[in-house]
Amino acid sequence: MVIDAQAELPVWNITKPVNVHDLVIFIPLFDLIQKEFHFDIIALLGDGIYDTSAILKYVLNTLKAKLRIARNPRNTQDQPERKTSKSGNPFCDASLEMLYRGTFYDK
Repeated sequence: MVIDAQAELPVWNITKPVNVHDLVIFIPLFDLIQKEFHFDIIALLGDGIYDTSAILKYVLNTLKAKLRIARNPRNTQDQPERKTSKSGNPFCDASLEMLYRGTFYDK
């Protein structure tokens, strides 16, 4: 789903089966949006899953937009060591304790 961040309204939504990854439809989806609506995309906000060279090149070179995509370290050697609380919960990058709120049943 593509959402206009300023208006907080959906621009386009495509629902695919679970075996179709988001990365496969990213570029065709934005090509379709450009073809249908003809508006300039100023910046693109996205999750770390979109941190790929093909998408980064597409956004910078084709859309001419600013990138606001979280970095995906992809198992790099220099990852920061994760600290844990006394209860064993990890801390996020903002030093907040990540609490588990769901139900887990060990199979």
